[in-house]
Amino acid sequence: MTGRVVCTYCGYRKNRPGAQECWSCAAPLPPVKVDDALRTTTLLPEGLTPPEKTRQVPPEPPHNEPRWGEARIDEHTQVVAIVIPGGETLSLGIQQTGTLILGRLAGPDLPTPHLDLSPYGAAEMGVSREHLQLELKDYSLYVADLGSTNGTFLNGLRVMPNQPRIVRDRDEIRLGQLKLQIHFLQPEDHSE
Repeated sequence: MTGRVVCTYCGYRKNRPGAQECWSCAAPLPPVKVDDALRTTTLLPEGLTPPEKTRQVPPEPPHNEPRWGEARIDEHTQVVAIVIPGGETLSLGIQQTGTLILGRLAGPDLPTPHLDLSPYGAAEMGVSREHLQLELKDYSLYVADLGSTNGTFLNGLRVMPNQPRIVRDRDEIRLGQLKLQIHFLQPEDHSE
């Protein structure tokens, strides 16, 4: 890679000699001595011109705002689910059990989920009897689909059966068509 130019702005190392701006970020590149540059000729078919630059790059990188909510849960955190639509708040009590199965009742002789979503139209919205599992592990909350018929989705992305995914504050979990928004509530005053 003799003669390649390193961008002082983003660190990209594969800019061609003689380039005036970085291929990666479009920042101005330092000048290169002709002796250091490789002598090459760009051949374009007759009548074809090189493309014009269309990408605009701000002078400094944008401030990175967090895209997601908090993922860690401590012993003071209360985990609740808000049913969408309707807005009813369900306390999950995950700290006491460590594991919680969400689903719907189907009959007296069938397994009963820890949290029955039948009062929220679970059967009509495609919630399975044992649809998903929430598990508290290493100060984080995980969701895993239990092989449900209509699937589990975390923020719109399908959760594969038995493949736990971390849940963050304000994440949306969809069981079939039933949506829950998860919130991690911290008490206002807990002294350590």
